Amino acid sequence: MKKLAMFAALLGMAGSAYSQGTFNFDNTAAYSGAPNAFTTDIGAQGKAGEGTPGTVAGSDSSFATPNYDVSFLYQLGTANAGLPLTPDLFKAAGGTNSTLVGSFDAVTGDATDAGGLYGLGTATIPSTTDGTMITVEAIAWYDPTGTTTYSQSEAGGNNVGGGPLVAIRLANGSDLTIADMSTVAGFNVNATAVPEPSIFALSSIGAAALMLIRRKK
Repeated sequence: MKKLAMFAALLGMAGSAYSQGTFNFDNTAAYSGAPNAFTTDIGAQGKAGEGTPGTVAGSDSSFATPNYDVSFLYQLGTANAGLPLTPDLFKAAGGTNSTLVGSFDAVTGDATDAGGLYGLGTATIPSTTDGTMITVEAIAWYDPTGTTTYSQSEAGGNNVGGGPLVAIRLANGSDLTIADMSTVAGFNVNATAVPEPSIFALSSIGAAALMLIRRKK
């Protein structure tokens, strides 16, 4: 009986792993061989040497050390779908890094030959099943070595960016309704800006200064 129970448990685990929900992390379906709304651009604040501002982000032709990587953040449910959250804010709200990371389909600046497009294939989301709704945000970052993560690139002041947060319905097995990213708008990648002191921080400094003045009196 114990062996049967263990076998049943193993089958259940295998079935659970097999039935995980998926979608296609691919935005090429609407590509028509010309610049379109689904490209990812170097923003006006783009860092020198990481692509000319206004051009389309891409990866080098060898893909050995791609100069731009693309991946996504995800979160179960759709509570944050549609909100204007940066990747950092989305992660703070519970967004998780995907392990699916790859290159754009063409070189930086090549807007007429699949620049800004990516087709990384099936993305499997743990602990989900057919019909599970998730929120997805595409992210991109400059990767000078081919091994730099989004966080490392951002910390180095390199170009990084994230797209709109969209609701995705996951599929599984015989479900033929497989979502992709082909209707999701592109986004800008910019050099990381140094955040300005918040009003709260400035008011705290002002309060401390007043206390010092009072003590001196």
